[in-house]
Amino acid sequence: MGEGFELSIFIDEGVREALAIEVDTSLPTDRMIRVLDHLFGPLRKVREIVHD
Repeated sequence: MGEGFELSIFIDEGVREALAIEVDTSLPTDRMIRVLDHLFGPLRKVREIVHD
């Protein structure tokens, strides 16, 4: 059998907009940190991050 996929979706709950979708056979921490740095860099203020 083939490998499974991991999926991480980053959504702005205020407007229900997908900000980023990452799909791969592996999603290591450093990759998630790069995505978060890109999404919530110095110009954006984030009140809360929820992971389900």
